[in-house]
Amino acid sequence: MKPLSLKLKNIGAFAGEAQIDFTQLNEIFLICGKTGSGKTTILDSICYALYGKLTGVRSDHLRMMRSQYVADGEESSVMFEFLLAGVEYRVLRILPQSYENRNKKLAEKSETVKLFKCETGKYKEIPGKKTEIDEKIKNLIGLSLEEFSKIVLLPQGEFAAFLQLNSNEREQALSKLFPVDDYKAITELAVNKSKFYRQELSAIENQIAMFKTDYDEQTAGENLQNLVDEEKQLNEQNDLLRQELMTESAAFERADHLKRQIEDFEENKKKLAGFEQEKEQIEEKRRRVLKAHLAETVKPYYDNVRLSEQKLQQNSTALAEKKEQLEQVKNERQQLDAQKQTIAELKEHNPVLSLQIHSLEQARELVHKEQELQNAFEHETSLQCEKKDNLQRLAQTFATAEDEVQRIKDSVSPENLELLLSADNEADRALQTAKEQDKQFKSYSVTSSRLGEVEDSLQKHGQKVAELQKQITMLRQETEMLEKQKQFEQQNQAAVVLAKQLEEGKPCPVCGSIHHPSPAAMLSSLTSDELIAAKKQLLEGVTQDNAETEKKISSLLAQKESLQEALKDMPQFVDFDPAAELAKAAAKRQQTKNAYDEAKRLSNSLGQKEKSLFQLKNTIDAVKDELAQLAATIQGIMSQKQAVSEQLSSLLKNSGVAGCDTSGIVDEQIQSLKSQFEANENTINNYEMQLSENQKQCAAFEGEYGSLGRQQQLFALEAENCKSELSAKLAETAFDSVDEMLDCCLEPQISGTLSAEVEEWDSEYTAVKALVSSVPAGIADAVVPDTTQIEQNIENIKQRMSILNDRLQAVAAQKQSLADKASGLAKLEEQRRQLSQESQYYCKLADDLSGKNPLGLRFESWILGVYLEEVTIFASRRLERISDGRYRLLLKTSPGSGRQRYSGLDLEIFDAYTGKKRPCETLSGGETFLASLSLALALTDVVQSKSGGIQLDSLFIDEGFGSLDDAALEKALSILDEIRETRMIGLISHVGELESRISSRIEVIKSQNGSRISIKRN
Repeated sequence: MKPLSLKLKNIGAFAGEAQIDFTQLNEIFLICGKTGSGKTTILDSICYALYGKLTGVRSDHLRMMRSQYVADGEESSVMFEFLLAGVEYRVLRILPQSYENRNKKLAEKSETVKLFKCETGKYKEIPGKKTEIDEKIKNLIGLSLEEFSKIVLLPQGEFAAFLQLNSNEREQALSKLFPVDDYKAITELAVNKSKFYRQELSAIENQIAMFKTDYDEQTAGENLQNLVDEEKQLNEQNDLLRQELMTESAAFERADHLKRQIEDFEENKKKLAGFEQEKEQIEEKRRRVLKAHLAETVKPYYDNVRLSEQKLQQNSTALAEKKEQLEQVKNERQQLDAQKQTIAELKEHNPVLSLQIHSLEQARELVHKEQELQNAFEHETSLQCEKKDNLQRLAQTFATAEDEVQRIKDSVSPENLELLLSADNEADRALQTAKEQDKQFKSYSVTSSRLGEVEDSLQKHGQKVAELQKQITMLRQETEMLEKQKQFEQQNQAAVVLAKQLEEGKPCPVCGSIHHPSPAAMLSSLTSDELIAAKKQLLEGVTQDNAETEKKISSLLAQKESLQEALKDMPQFVDFDPAAELAKAAAKRQQTKNAYDEAKRLSNSLGQKEKSLFQLKNTIDAVKDELAQLAATIQGIMSQKQAVSEQLSSLLKNSGVAGCDTSGIVDEQIQSLKSQFEANENTINNYEMQLSENQKQCAAFEGEYGSLGRQQQLFALEAENCKSELSAKLAETAFDSVDEMLDCCLEPQISGTLSAEVEEWDSEYTAVKALVSSVPAGIADAVVPDTTQIEQNIENIKQRMSILNDRLQAVAAQKQSLADKASGLAKLEEQRRQLSQESQYYCKLADDLSGKNPLGLRFESWILGVYLEEVTIFASRRLERISDGRYRLLLKTSPGSGRQRYSGLDLEIFDAYTGKKRPCETLSGGETFLASLSLALALTDVVQSKSGGIQLDSLFIDEGFGSLDDAALEKALSILDEIRETRMIGLISHVGELESRISSRIEVIKSQNGSRISIKRN
């Protein structure tokens, strides 16, 4: 991840917008500024943009990122653009913001985040919810916030935190930096597998114990045979009872059939007698139904007569109503005719009102125009006063400037300038001479100091060569020992594989022995190839350092000889202070230069002041011209106002409102006339509408009245015809009158019900009569048999069979139970045997991986130790170089543990000056910074090499350089110079030496209204 740009809006000390373009900076740059200006806020903003959180002690102060210089309603946001794997990304994160809702209660707008990807030169938003976008950004970077703050951004006050962690804390940190999840998964899988086998074995053993509490294998066979014999006897008894049941059931069926025949015969005889009693009623219903059918043929003619009489009556009523409406409309017409004269007068009066309204509206416009002219007069008069005041001030300024120009002319002359210039040149020559002497003195001092440093460095490098020779010998011995140990372990693993196949009594495929008292066992710990490779890599590095140190000794000897020769040719300074002479010459030079510059400034300013004086005179003339124009304008406005006033007076007099010269009186008069005009128009329109409507109604009612009279004649003729048809139809039937016919009519529902009753009675009567006639001979005189005894015998047999069946089921259940227990016990024993055989390897492996081994070491801890040792190898190379070979970082080993070097993850320092090891906490502040820097860079290198998807293209360090002396600072910067070819490096520091060494920087400038950012690149 390489930063491209950072845009802050109302963040921390930055009010408004502040932007940093990292592409304008070199690969190593400095972030500088006063304390509290907002330097650390820049790094915090990068963390917040990527993770929505802050690191370390500032993690609880996220809300303090919002600037205190802006109002509550303004938005605060961070936009960060970065390059990753050749692709540009943009993150926009807006801080949560409090606001007052509609209920006047304090609410909060939640944080929002957006992620963009640059495609074809344009940023396109990647959709998703906040949690999804946060996860996508984390996956892109490949690091969590905690990991990011340990290997990319090293916060203020926490730079040396990783160096000073204890073993447990360092294990938690390393497990998040290195890919140990697979190793943890292996351990977890082995532990879960062993736990599963142990639980299964325990469960099976519990089941076996429960089986044996109620199952005895010795008595089970005897009990099973007794149950088989009893089951045979019960089946024989059941067969006999089944035959008895069949005999009794056949007798019961014969008696029951005869009983039902006798009962059916008696029932049908009773039904037939009942039908004979209902016969007369049914015949009466039959006759009634026939008369109703005949009356239904006459009923339609009767209905036609009633309908024709009803229509005749309705038309007669409508004819009378229409006649009344027609008379009412004619009366309204007479009333409208009486209003004709009034309407004619209104039509003549309205044009007069319209003319009066028009005249008054013109008068109102003149009143408004008169007011506008009055306002213009007042405005121009006020402007005229202002111009006069301005002219007076300009005249005073002109007089003052004219006096100043004359004073400068009197005080500056060419002769005086020539004398000042000559004195300044003489002082400058004296200053150059002093600088040359100071330069020679500094060169002599630097050469002498450098000669002393070279001699000290020769002594230290000689000691380092001796130490490195010892390390090379020791590392070669350790590497050879590890390779031999690895070869022995491989042979042991082959023997362990062979030992698993050995069985007592069978010959060994190697020695042929049939007894195996001491089979090979798996070693508690194994030597890893990574450890051997690390040892070899360390040996190679130490050998290379030895060669480089010897080359450096040769170079230092040459430098010593060269420095000694240079000192012979330099002048010797005795009782001479070049710095004091230089300061004295510089002060004299500054004094002459200031005098000449002041005279030159005054001479140069004379032309500009004369030009300003001329411009000021032109301005005065222009103001005078403007005043003349304003006087003419005011005179014109007064003339227009007089003409408008005269025209307004004439209009008001002609309109009948003379003397009323205010716009309010005119408006009231216009409104009154308009109201009267509108009322007249409404009256005329209403009259014409009523007249037109009356004419239409009169014509329509006359037509409707004539139509209703013609329909009345037709309906009367139709009624006479319907009566004649009813009389003719009635004469064809046996009915004597209409009333008799109506009495015989029945409702359709009643008629249908009567017909259905007659048909149902006829059908049932015929069926019952047939059943009584078809009864076999002898049934009428037979006696009903008694089946009570037979039913009792059948019930007794069923009870005895039920008892037998219950016992048979119980015997079968007991047999099945014995068989199930025997089978279940055998299966459980087989399962226990198989699980015991399978579980022994998993349980042993789980114990070894989870720390239940002679070393008490967990698998992932051992892996992290391997990674940490590789980190210390890389860190030690840099630390030795920047500490002149004095310090090396080592992974601490347990006392007296020999090869058991991974019992912890503690670090310690080897001091080549004392030849002893000591805790990291004993280092000074500057030494701790250098050790922490070496460790952080090594962590970055190893993490990037182990996690191929992570690209660490930048490094930010917040403070820490202030604890370094000049030599240590020089060495720390040389280390950073080495890595800036592959990474962008940003430093925050107050050290002045860094500002002179690092030309590319971000300057944070502090003020009372907030800070601002300035980019400088020399």
